[in-house]
Amino acid sequence: MEDYQFVLQLQDVFEDYGYWDKAITLMTRFQSWAEEFEDWNLVVRYQMHEARYLSFSEDFEQAENRLYVAQANLPKIEDWETRQRREAKVLNVLGGVFYKQKKTDEAIQTFREQLVIDEELNDDLSMSITYNRLGNLLISQGKLEEAQQTFERNIDIAQTIDDQSSLARGWNCLAGVFEKQGKLEEAQQAFEQNIEVAQTLDDQSSLAILLNCLGGVFEKQGKLEEAQQAFKQNIAIAQQLNYQLQVAIGLNRLGRVFEKQGKLEEAQKTFEREIEVAQCTNHESQLAIALNCLGAVLQKQGNLQEAQQNFERQIAIAQQINDQSSLAFGFNSLGRVFEKQGNLEEAQQAFEDSIKIADNVNNNFVLISSCTYLWKLLKQKVNLEEAEQIFQNNIAISEIFNNQSSKCASILYSLGSFEKFERNFDQAIKFLYFVSEI
Repeated sequence: MEDYQFVLQLQDVFEDYGYWDKAITLMTRFQSWAEEFEDWNLVVRYQMHEARYLSFSEDFEQAENRLYVAQANLPKIEDWETRQRREAKVLNVLGGVFYKQKKTDEAIQTFREQLVIDEELNDDLSMSITYNRLGNLLISQGKLEEAQQTFERNIDIAQTIDDQSSLARGWNCLAGVFEKQGKLEEAQQAFEQNIEVAQTLDDQSSLAILLNCLGGVFEKQGKLEEAQQAFKQNIAIAQQLNYQLQVAIGLNRLGRVFEKQGKLEEAQKTFEREIEVAQCTNHESQLAIALNCLGAVLQKQGNLQEAQQNFERQIAIAQQINDQSSLAFGFNSLGRVFEKQGNLEEAQQAFEDSIKIADNVNNNFVLISSCTYLWKLLKQKVNLEEAEQIFQNNIAISEIFNNQSSKCASILYSLGSFEKFERNFDQAIKFLYFVSEI
């Protein structure tokens, strides 16, 4: 028995260093020894661990097969409670193997089977963990009501057994579900509950992240003063922890709140601070985001030349790190500045570059935005009939959208809505009619 326990203690070593092949070989050897002693609980245990290692090495078919063999051996375990506990653990591993293969339905069914056994055994700790895993799978299927109920059950159990870590996970997941459902008051309350748990655990890292999440919910509710305070607390804690990326993210969120409040000077200074942090930490992706945000504020302030320089710098960084979505967004922003400067040829080129890149990476938001701005620009350059012809022929909708009718419909609907806004109702009706024909 001591030899068996020694082998199980090697598990952390195997997982830390990824010695999957050696671990699998050793588990197989100890299975055979356990079979000689007819210790079927240990046989199944080693088969379960072997399956885990097989899944870590992405040999999922073999992992499933080992677990099915383990299930076949379960009846040989004489003690009922021992057999039930072992079966629940085998199901837990099997559910994880299904999850890694994106076999979501099978994973959900397996975790539910495990929960039935956990309920019989009154294994609250296992139930709390499994309800959390099940809830996340339900989210992936868009079953938000079921996910909500699952996380609420997770929270009830965690409170009963005073498992603060599980409680924190439950509140965090529940808050996320509420936010997806648009239940912002409930999301706010869930994040506030989670913050209390993080404070109890003195988990400063989680506290910083949660304050950022809470600030985001306040912002969606239009509670900008509360959002501002949450982001400031987030930044202060992140600075204490020397977590510079979180500092940069917090500054970005705070700057956006200032911008929404019309406090453009404060927004400018905040984004400039974010740029300094991102430069010091060599975080190019965050730097590109900050430059775009600063450019937008400078544009609102009428500092068009400075805004242009920031967008051009963002584009250069996006090209350097090959961030195509950032690149498409940068060209979109640059096109708008060029347009305000009266540089219509440069603006057209920027919008066309944005459209091409956004289409390649399936960024529909930027695609629709750039097409709409380009259409507006073409109407400034020529009469409406020529603009329509340029849009349909020279831009070649069929090439841009690769005959993907849903994208084309989205663009035409957007253009129709824009024409309604411009009071060009005949043209709006024409575009919206095109949508109905797609």
